[in-house]
Amino acid sequence: MKVRATSIAQFAVFCLLIGTAGCARTAMRQSLRFDEWRRSGAEVAVVPPDVMIEEVGVLGRTRLPQEDGQVAAAAPAVAEQVLRAAGLLVREGALCRPATGDGGACDAEVTQGRRSFGAIEAQLWGSNAMIPEKEALAYRAGLAPPPAALSSCAGVAALVFIDVRGWRKSAARVTAEMTGEVALAVLTLGNSKGTGSDPYGETTASIAIVEAATGEVLWANRVTRSRGMLVGKPEDAVAACLEPLSQNGKTPGLKEILFGRR
Repeated sequence: MKVRATSIAQFAVFCLLIGTAGCARTAMRQSLRFDEWRRSGAEVAVVPPDVMIEEVGVLGRTRLPQEDGQVAAAAPAVAEQVLRAAGLLVREGALCRPATGDGGACDAEVTQGRRSFGAIEAQLWGSNAMIPEKEALAYRAGLAPPPAALSSCAGVAALVFIDVRGWRKSAARVTAEMTGEVALAVLTLGNSKGTGSDPYGETTASIAIVEAATGEVLWANRVTRSRGMLVGKPEDAVAACLEPLSQNGKTPGLKEILFGRR
């Protein structure tokens, strides 16, 4: 009887795994042409990222331009490293410098390309970022106008657009929250759980590989990562966002769930 109960439990777990794998959801988007394009060996170049990091203080939010610049400088190298590790051909540093805004070479093209990517982000992840995997692996979207002029600046067939949005708490905000938790614990005789799970900061990276000639989004993903006071950097979210490329752009299926990826 005990053996039968164990078998029933194992079968129930197996059925649950099948159900989970069958309706897996993902923030990744992939064109039907992506695998073919990837096999073609076309080069890509990373576009200088669009970055906005804010500090959440006691009285509100403040933009952190210095941290914006640090992330904008570090993120392209992180992206290039992950892209190379995933087997893509990367033209390093082809566009990896922030737009100067002084009318320099490709500044206008970079600005237009980032604006087009920003406009399509609502379509890619707007009201429902997590969609069924089957739908995600046959996704259709495109930048308008196609970033052909920008690709000419880099001499590549595809471009990697990166958008980074993040926030972190100010020292005053952290102190105020800790003081509030201590006071609450005293008033409730230690029965309050407080808000200790609230992160110190958070970063969302949205990335797309776009075919320059057509504007087609070949592959895209969005990832949100928490950051601690002493550990974690905004550019870590960029690496995490591109990581599925090392898995051929696919989320784990039933075999990987049961036995692990080999």
